Amino acid sequence: KYFGELNTNNGFIDLLNNFSNISGMILGGATYNSNTGKFIMFGTDIYSDYRLWSINTTNGLIESNPLVNHSYLGELQYDVKKNKLYCLYRDISNVYLTYFAEIDTLTAEPVILNTLYDLSGPICGSSVYDQAKGIFIFKGVDTSQTQRLFLINSTTGQIISNSPSSDIIRDIKCDNTIFAKEFYQ
Repeated sequence: KYFGELNTNNGFIDLLNNFSNISGMILGGATYNSNTGKFIMFGTDIYSDYRLWSINTTNGLIESNPLVNHSYLGELQYDVKKNKLYCLYRDISNVYLTYFAEIDTLTAEPVILNTLYDLSGPICGSSVYDQAKGIFIFKGVDTSQTQRLFLINSTTGQIISNSPSSDIIRDIKCDNTIFAKEFYQ
């Protein structure tokens, strides 16, 4: 409900807004567009409707919050080079099938790039995006209950790799330093 910025000088949160209309955020359902300074999140409003919230991080104002009809968005990642939002998408009519999708941030409409037939489900909060290579990376469980590290080409939606991974991975980060220095100079 509260939106703020961490003050790294004193360790306190500088409150930017108190959202009375937001009920909650879904784990793995947030990302950041560093081109525009927008915090993008999938969550519920006070009426239990799912929405894709886009929040201005300078002033804390909601810039858009379209309804997300009949679907679940998880593991949101933003490609700053292509200005596209990617995620793992599930339609409520068949929650056992996961898609890799691009989501329109203004309408919340999905563009399905690939059907991930062998994925039983992602491990929530285990995704990252390689900005330089355009690769969506996440840990998931396949239909035979084997944990795998999935790498997906975001342009084509094709799975590059899905190597078995028995390692316990709680969080994944990608070093996008070189990309950022070149992209934002």
